[in-house]
Amino acid sequence: MDHFSLYADGRESSLTFPCGELPVDDALVAAGVEPNGSFWEGVLHYAGRRLAGRVELDSEGSMFCAIGPARLLERIRTVMTPYVTGAAAVVDLVERARAEGIDLEEWRPPRSLVDRVLGRGRDD
Repeated sequence: MDHFSLYADGRESSLTFPCGELPVDDALVAAGVEPNGSFWEGVLHYAGRRLAGRVELDSEGSMFCAIGPARLLERIRTVMTPYVTGAAAVVDLVERARAEGIDLEEWRPPRSLVDRVLGRGRDD
Protein backbone atom coordinates (compact mmCIF):
# COMPACT_ATOMS: atom_id res chain seq x y z
CA MET A 1 0.00 0.00 0.00
CA ASP A 2 1.27 3.45 -0.91
CA HIS A 3 0.75 5.79 2.03
CA PHE A 4 1.94 8.85 0.10
CA SER A 5 -0.14 11.34 -1.86
CA LEU A 6 1.61 13.38 -4.54
CA TYR A 7 -0.23 16.45 -5.76
CA ALA A 8 1.22 18.12 -8.84
CA ASP A 9 -0.40 21.03 -10.67
CA GLY A 10 2.53 22.14 -12.81
CA ARG A 11 3.52 25.11 -10.64
CA GLU A 12 3.88 23.62 -7.20
CA SER A 13 3.77 20.03 -6.03
CA SER A 14 3.39 18.49 -2.60
CA LEU A 15 4.03 15.08 -1.11
CA THR A 16 2.04 14.15 1.98
CA PHE A 17 1.22 11.21 4.18
CA PRO A 18 -0.91 10.95 7.32
CA CYS A 19 0.83 10.51 10.65
CA GLY A 20 -0.77 8.13 13.12
CA GLU A 21 -2.11 5.83 10.40
CA LEU A 22 1.10 4.11 9.32
CA PRO A 23 2.04 0.45 9.78
CA VAL A 24 5.16 1.50 11.73
CA ASP A 25 3.41 3.67 14.33
CA ASP A 26 3.11 0.99 17.03
CA ALA A 27 6.81 0.11 16.72
CA LEU A 28 7.76 3.79 16.97
CA VAL A 29 5.60 4.35 20.05
CA ALA A 30 7.17 1.24 21.62
CA ALA A 31 10.58 2.79 20.87
CA GLY A 32 9.55 5.97 22.70
CA VAL A 33 8.86 8.08 19.62
CA GLU A 34 5.80 10.18 18.83
CA PRO A 35 5.38 9.58 15.07
CA ASN A 36 4.16 13.06 14.14
CA GLY A 37 5.00 15.36 11.25
CA SER A 38 8.01 16.86 13.01
CA PHE A 39 9.47 13.39 13.61
CA TRP A 40 9.07 12.46 9.94
CA GLU A 41 10.75 15.72 8.88
CA GLY A 42 13.64 14.67 11.12
CA VAL A 43 13.72 11.28 9.40
CA LEU A 44 13.99 13.02 6.03
CA HIS A 45 16.75 15.34 7.28
CA TYR A 46 18.65 12.36 8.67
CA ALA A 47 18.09 9.84 5.86
CA GLY A 48 17.88 12.22 2.89
CA ARG A 49 19.90 15.25 3.94
CA ARG A 50 20.54 16.53 0.44
CA LEU A 51 16.88 16.24 -0.52
CA ALA A 52 15.48 17.83 2.63
CA GLY A 53 17.35 21.06 2.00
CA ARG A 54 15.92 21.39 -1.50
CA VAL A 55 12.22 21.38 -0.60
CA GLU A 56 9.98 23.28 1.78
CA LEU A 57 8.76 21.20 4.70
CA ASP A 58 5.36 22.16 6.08
CA SER A 59 4.34 19.25 8.29
CA GLU A 60 1.85 19.30 11.13
CA GLY A 61 1.21 16.92 13.98
CA SER A 62 -1.00 14.65 11.92
CA MET A 63 0.62 15.03 8.49
CA PHE A 64 4.02 15.02 6.80
CA CYS A 65 4.21 17.53 3.95
CA ALA A 66 7.02 18.42 1.55
CA ILE A 67 6.57 21.06 -1.17
CA GLY A 68 8.78 21.37 -4.22
CA PRO A 69 9.46 20.07 -7.71
CA ALA A 70 7.67 16.78 -8.44
CA ARG A 71 10.92 15.03 -9.42
CA LEU A 72 12.44 15.80 -6.00
CA LEU A 73 9.28 14.73 -4.23
CA GLU A 74 9.41 11.39 -6.05
CA ARG A 75 12.97 10.95 -4.78
CA ILE A 76 11.81 11.79 -1.25
CA ARG A 77 9.08 9.16 -1.56
CA THR A 78 11.74 6.63 -2.55
CA VAL A 79 13.96 7.56 0.42
CA MET A 80 11.10 7.59 2.93
CA THR A 81 9.18 4.47 1.82
CA PRO A 82 11.35 1.92 3.68
CA TYR A 83 10.86 3.88 6.92
CA VAL A 84 7.14 4.55 6.47
CA THR A 85 6.45 0.87 5.74
CA GLY A 86 9.15 -1.05 7.61
CA ALA A 87 9.11 -1.10 11.40
CA ALA A 88 12.58 -2.65 11.68
CA ALA A 89 14.07 -0.07 9.30
CA VAL A 90 12.64 2.97 11.06
CA VAL A 91 13.42 1.70 14.57
CA ASP A 92 17.00 1.02 13.42
CA LEU A 93 17.18 4.57 12.04
CA VAL A 94 15.91 5.96 15.37
CA GLU A 95 18.50 3.92 17.28
CA ARG A 96 21.34 5.07 14.98
CA ALA A 97 20.27 8.69 15.42
CA ARG A 98 20.07 8.30 19.20
CA ALA A 99 23.56 6.77 19.24
CA GLU A 100 24.73 10.04 17.63
CA GLY A 101 22.84 12.08 20.23
CA ILE A 102 20.12 13.08 17.76
CA ASP A 103 16.42 13.34 18.62
CA LEU A 104 14.74 13.11 15.22
CA GLU A 105 11.67 15.01 16.37
CA GLU A 106 13.79 18.05 17.21
CA TRP A 107 16.88 17.71 15.03
CA ARG A 108 17.66 19.61 11.87
CA PRO A 109 21.12 19.67 10.33
CA PRO A 110 23.16 22.84 10.73
CA ARG A 111 22.88 25.34 7.91
CA SER A 112 25.84 25.62 5.60
CA LEU A 113 28.08 28.68 5.66
CA VAL A 114 26.60 29.78 2.32
CA ASP A 115 23.07 29.54 3.71
CA ARG A 116 24.05 31.53 6.79
CA VAL A 117 25.77 34.25 4.73
CA LEU A 118 22.83 34.52 2.35
CA GLY A 119 20.31 34.43 5.20
CA ARG A 120 18.59 31.29 3.95
CA GLY A 121 16.95 28.75 6.19
CA ARG A 122 16.59 28.67 9.93
CA ASP A 123 17.79 31.51 12.12
CA ASP A 124 19.31 29.40 14.90
